Amino acid sequence: AQIFAEKVLITRLTTQKWLDVGPNWTEDEYRSAHSKMVYEYRVTCVAHYYGKGCENLCRPRDDNFGHYSCSPSGERVCLSGWKGDYCNTRKSLFLLLLAPTSIIVCT
Repeated sequence: AQIFAEKVLITRLTTQKWLDVGPNWTEDEYRSAHSKMVYEYRVTCVAHYYGKGCENLCRPRDDNFGHYSCSPSGERVCLSGWKGDYCNTRKSLFLLLLAPTSIIVCT
């Protein structure tokens, strides 16, 4: 015979706090007349979103719409040979040609 434990709600907590995005955990504690709950929480962004409120999107790409990777803070970093806000302009290669100098001496 299987015995199933009945689920019992011990306490309920609703709270609202402001917490910046970051890797660090914040510990908090809640006490009631009959219980104590210690918990930790943090805010992280989903993949490809960056910034204080996860408002900046940077998804690495290498196609007609851009050629870049993303820095740890979400800034576009152009791949080699590309420039511009979206890294969609080829860098120009300038060749410097030096003509040999001639010295003419008149006597």
